[in-house]
Amino acid sequence: MTENDESRPAAESSRSPAQAGGDPLPFGGGINSNVLQVGDADNVHQQRPLGIRYGVLWLGVIVCSLLAIPVGSAMTSNFGVAGPTILQAVSPAWTAIVMAVLVIVYTGLAYLLARELNPAVALFVVGWGFGVLALSTAGISEFAWMEGSLWALGIETLIWSLVVGGLVLWVMRVSGGLPDVPHDWRAESVGSLASLSSKPSLMAFACGAIALPLSWLLLADNLNAQALGAVVLASFFAGMAGRVAAPRLDPILIYFSVPFLGGIAQLVIASGWSGSLSDALVTGEIPRLAYLMPLDWVAGSLIGVSMGIGWARSFIVQEAVENTAS
Repeated sequence: MTENDESRPAAESSRSPAQAGGDPLPFGGGINSNVLQVGDADNVHQQRPLGIRYGVLWLGVIVCSLLAIPVGSAMTSNFGVAGPTILQAVSPAWTAIVMAVLVIVYTGLAYLLARELNPAVALFVVGWGFGVLALSTAGISEFAWMEGSLWALGIETLIWSLVVGGLVLWVMRVSGGLPDVPHDWRAESVGSLASLSSKPSLMAFACGAIALPLSWLLLADNLNAQALGAVVLASFFAGMAGRVAAPRLDPILIYFSVPFLGGIAQLVIASGWSGSLSDALVTGEIPRLAYLMPLDWVAGSLIGVSMGIGWARSFIVQEAVENTAS
């Protein structure tokens, strides 16, 4: 084997999917990337035909959507509509059990999709399912008329942020991480304590704060779709910033930071709030970030960050090529 032959794999691993002849999608690595789809050598699988990969993608979207629809009925509130939070359901305990089962099923589906496609696409599909559920439940209007607690809203959002963080961490670890983070310039092993506590990872976490002012700016009214769309778009920019801030690490904490910081912001709002939410709804005095229900944060972060880290890929690959050349 010649010296040129030995250097070829490293050069191939630093190429973007577009440079390698794949068809890039707005997710990390694309689903037709010629870069390794998983991080561990024993997990590398044969490239599936393009039609099969797109078929798997859309099948996942359909399955996650269908699974979310019946879960909405378990969140039925005393108002006769699906409550915006678990605590406002007629039976919070039963709703929590049903939601836990949904999370487990989604985790299994994310594992299969991450192995067949890549983890960012898998997380996008799972986020799509949560988005369907978010749109089928009530929003801030019903939350206010049911005299919901802003403290409970913030706490439930924080609990969901832990679910999101655990889901993302597990999917990234079992799939070997993003395919466009080659082993020769990945700083630490996927999801290790060293990688999560490193300075670049904490910088990526801090980028989640971008989603808060952007969500506030994008919330023009209190409609459900408006709330979900605001978080998706805000998370998109947070995901881009977090991916660029930590190009040698898999963007695990950026997924977690968006709902986590959103829950913290809602608790801050609750600490300074007094009066009736229903009266504030009529007068339009409810703070905008209180419009966002826990499922909006969950779905928005999974969808938006997944797309944002994919769009940031071109910047990261360019940096990797420059570093290799130097």
